[in-house]
Amino acid sequence: MDRRNKAMTLTEIVVVILIIGVLLAILIPHTIKHPGSARTVVCLSNIHSIGNAIFAYAAENDVFPAQIRTPDGGAARFNDPDGQKPNVLATVLATQRGTSNDMKLMKLMYCPLAEPWTKSPDLQPTPASNTSYLFNGVAAGTSLAKISKPTKFILAQEDRFATNTCFLRPYADSTGSFVFWSQRDPDNDAASQFGAVHPKIGNYLYADGHAESQKRADLRPADFGLIPGGPNPGTAADNWQAAVAPHNASSKTYAPNLKP
Repeated sequence: MDRRNKAMTLTEIVVVILIIGVLLAILIPHTIKHPGSARTVVCLSNIHSIGNAIFAYAAENDVFPAQIRTPDGGAARFNDPDGQKPNVLATVLATQRGTSNDMKLMKLMYCPLAEPWTKSPDLQPTPASNTSYLFNGVAAGTSLAKISKPTKFILAQEDRFATNTCFLRPYADSTGSFVFWSQRDPDNDAASQFGAVHPKIGNYLYADGHAESQKRADLRPADFGLIPGGPNPGTAADNWQAAVAPHNASSKTYAPNLKP
C-alpha cells in the first residue's frame, strides 16, 4: 500500500486561502449592504420562539392563551406589575420564566427593526413591556381543534411599531365582529402598518407551529380565519392594498371561521 505523505502542499494551501478570500470578498459586502436581512432572520426566530411557548401552553391547557376583552383589543403594560391580565404575552413570559432570564425573554418580544411608538405616551414601550408582535384574536382562548386549516391560519403577525401593549389583531369589537386584520400605516396611506416591517415582507406565525416570511399583498382575511360578516362586512377578496386605499381596513367587519 502506498503510504506517502498525504499532507497538503504549500501550493494547495495558497489556493485554498485564495478561494476563501474570494468568497469573503463576495459575501462581506453583501452582508453590509443588506443588514436588514440578518435582522429579518432574528425576527423570524423570535416569533417562532414565542410560538413554541404558545403551543406548549396549548398542549397543557387544550386552548391557546386567552386575553381579556378591551375596547381596542389590547392589554396595556402586559408585563408590568400593574398590567392588564390575562393576556397572550404575559402567559408566554410566565411559561418561560425559569428557562431564561427576563432580559433575554424580553428580547424575543419585538422585532429588531420595529420602531418604538412615540405618538402617544400611554403606548410607549417600557423595559418590562415592549413588543411589536400582534396575536390573532380569533384564536385567543380557542382550541386548536377548531381551526380548520392550521397550516394556513396566521396566529401572529408583526407591527411596524413596538409598544407596551399586547394587541390582538384582528380582535372582536363590541358587536362580536372581528376588525383590524390589517391597518393603514399612519405615515403612509398607501402602505400597511402590519406585516411590512421588512422590505416587502413580514414574518408570520402559523397555527401548525411554523413561521415564515410572506408578502403582505398576498394575504387575505381568510388567512386570519375570517369570512365576510358583521355590520360593515368586508369581502373574501380583500387584501391590504384594497384595505388601505381609499378606506381604512378597520372599517370592515368579519366573522370568525371556526369549526363548531
